[in-house]
Amino acid sequence: MAATMMTRLPSSMTFLASFCLLLHAFVTNHDNTRVLAFTTTNTAKAKVTAIASSSSSSSSLGATKSLVWLTGHEDLRLNDHGGFVNALLEARKSNVKNDDTNNNESHVIVPVFVLDPKIHLKAKSNASVTRLYNCLVSLEKEIASLTTTATSSDSSSSSLIAPLMVREGQAAWVIPSLANEIRASSCHVIDDDVVSNMRQSQRLTCKLLHDMDVKVHRWSDALRPTAPWAASEAAIMPSFFPDYCDIADVLPVESTKNTVDLYSAAVAASVPASVQPQSSNNNNQEETMIKSDGVPPLSKLLDLARSATPSAVNEFRSVYSTFEPYEKVITDKWTTERGVQKALQEYCRDGKTVFANKYFIASDCAVPASSGGGGSSNIKSKYAAAAARIVRGSPSPSEGMALREAPTRCFSSALSLGALSARDALDTARNRSPVTPPLWIGDGKKGGTTTGSTHNNLAGLFPSDNPLWGRSSEG
Repeated sequence: MAATMMTRLPSSMTFLASFCLLLHAFVTNHDNTRVLAFTTTNTAKAKVTAIASSSSSSSSLGATKSLVWLTGHEDLRLNDHGGFVNALLEARKSNVKNDDTNNNESHVIVPVFVLDPKIHLKAKSNASVTRLYNCLVSLEKEIASLTTTATSSDSSSSSLIAPLMVREGQAAWVIPSLANEIRASSCHVIDDDVVSNMRQSQRLTCKLLHDMDVKVHRWSDALRPTAPWAASEAAIMPSFFPDYCDIADVLPVESTKNTVDLYSAAVAASVPASVQPQSSNNNNQEETMIKSDGVPPLSKLLDLARSATPSAVNEFRSVYSTFEPYEKVITDKWTTERGVQKALQEYCRDGKTVFANKYFIASDCAVPASSGGGGSSNIKSKYAAAAARIVRGSPSPSEGMALREAPTRCFSSALSLGALSARDALDTARNRSPVTPPLWIGDGKKGGTTTGSTHNNLAGLFPSDNPLWGRSSEG
């Protein structure tokens, strides 16, 4: 009958009809197994244990998989990462339960970053693309270092976190496809981003995972999750800063979570391979090589960025340079997890003045990290040159820069990408820097909050502190 229908169609629709019939046959044959086709270049492979195709029974032997979806917005780090923390707690609970029941099913966490050029690369400057690359390479090394250290100290333990997986495409297609590929039971992802295209991608992907019966766990990077405007969509953050301070001053700040310690605890709770019972049916378990594109070379990322960027923007950048002041030092030093942690400790130890005078000198202000955001390196940036002129005309960089310009330039990129969490930055300032009591009545601090009254605020820092005081070089 299908052939008869096709003979009656106009010649221009024959190919379309054939394609629809083939697609219908494919969906019909694969509906019961929820297979999603996904093609990718295999440049790196991460070994994990996967269950061979069977019924929907949850009693199959093998490893339980949890996805940690890294969006590239405030979550490209290992420490104090809600996704890794919750997944490790889930793995620890699962492994303890399996130990009590003599079940040899282990738990594997699979971190994945989906590179979507329209979200991560479109209209981005060379410096922004380079920072994303540095952050991904750093995270890949941090994960490898964590798992290598844990397994080398205990030869009987196996890695709970797989190597970082990178795939290119749209997350709404890649993440569900990967969840099917490795038979993931859960996925951990940060709360909706403020940028609309990323937020839409998160919501659509999470809905598709939910429809597949994959448990989706959202985590928050908020400093004060108990704030009325964070706990309820109906509440609105006060627009007048003193009103905000009246509420924020007394709210507890979320404490940082040490991923390394949680990983060690989860490994300790896992069943050693030497005492795991052998499966009576080895045919139900097979080792699967999960395809990963790997972190693309920087040159490829820059090419992808130019391809995703409107031609008018590329043409403008070929004539006018817009690289930012201190682009090179920011990109080279402060966009990896270890690099920004080192800078944060130095900033809190030495103070803003010393830090700014050391790193933000006029001669480095107008030096680009790359070819000026897509143009020639010979083209000067008026933006950077103007900032250099201000610093050069001041007695010192700290005196020429705006009140919070030094920490903003140093930490904003790392906070945006997620190499540094806001909680970690505040915790360092409050608890891991020299404690500074008020030195004079104009300190601007409210009565009763001049000293660290809680264990999570030894320096006594509050939102209501006088911004002109700044707690800079004095503490």
